[in-house]
Amino acid sequence: MKKFIAENSGILDKKGKQGYYDPDFENGSGILVIIASGGINEFNDQDYINFITDVKKNDPEFYKAL
Repeated sequence: MKKFIAENSGILDKKGKQGYYDPDFENGSGILVIIASGGINEFNDQDYINFITDVKKNDPEFYKAL
């Protein structure tokens, strides 16, 4: 999938997910792909989002592990 779907880190960092939609997937001949970030998504509260943002800025290797 990564060959065809380009992740956008800006979208993932702000929204927590990025979608790719091919309308033909409903007919069984296309795809629906959702790429999600485990760090930031709509289920996290603001304290956790602040924590993840801080970790990304100050410890990029730890952020990758998260």
